[in-house]
Amino acid sequence: MTLVEALDRAGVPRAMYEIEGVREFGAVLPTDFYFLRVRGGRWQVGVYERGEYDPVEEYDTEGEATAAFHRRLMAT
Repeated sequence: MTLVEALDRAGVPRAMYEIEGVREFGAVLPTDFYFLRVRGGRWQVGVYERGEYDPVEEYDTEGEATAAFHRRLMAT
């Protein structure tokens, strides 16, 4: 099961998050959302607010980042 499928099954609205290369918003971004992306070879989990990406956690592997992203969204 993919991360998006797991979040869908849990009832997490897709408008709450962006996963780079998998589920992106396009040209018009919502006011705020959680994100998962890669920068400089590191996986970032964070929040987009007021026009700024704020990475709150960084991981070396996709698995670690995906698990952290899932936990964060399930806690909201």
